[in-house]
Amino acid sequence: MDNKQNSKLRNFIKNKTKIWLVPVALIDKNTPQTLETMYREVLNFDYEGIMIYLSNGFYEHKRTWNLIKFKESETEWFEIVGTEPQIDGNMSILKYKYGNKICTADGLFSQNFKHYLNLNPDSMNGKWALIRFQKHTVASSTGTALRHAKVLSLHTEADGEEIDIEKLAIS
Repeated sequence: MDNKQNSKLRNFIKNKTKIWLVPVALIDKNTPQTLETMYREVLNFDYEGIMIYLSNGFYEHKRTWNLIKFKESETEWFEIVGTEPQIDGNMSILKYKYGNKICTADGLFSQNFKHYLNLNPDSMNGKWALIRFQKHTVASSTGTALRHAKVLSLHTEADGEEIDIEKLAIS
């Protein structure tokens, strides 16, 4: 550790009342089965996943690409029942039915498709979305929902023809 990193570390822990020591295992990138074995072991203790720290940099006390969550996700089909604006006002969040609750998910939609949804907010109603999510959750404030829901693709019906949203957006 060089002097700059050492100084950062000292400043980081200076005013802390508690410091958590976390076990760390160095795994060669060419042996992913070791990572999979470790992951299965933590699931046995009812943890939802593990954190992977890429050892090419100093720890940063913020969101960083050097620290990655490793946990399973699921995909399911959901009927789209509407749209909702994001913070920036674009209609790029889709509403879907989850049981008898209406939930939301976003996707990595292009500006063209967001513009299309702004002009045609009900155009996706009755269509189907393939949504990837971390797990089903139950929260007292929001009820049952999907955690970290992301739209993977849009279809005319479940398992039906995929909608080319870029072609649709420029029509």
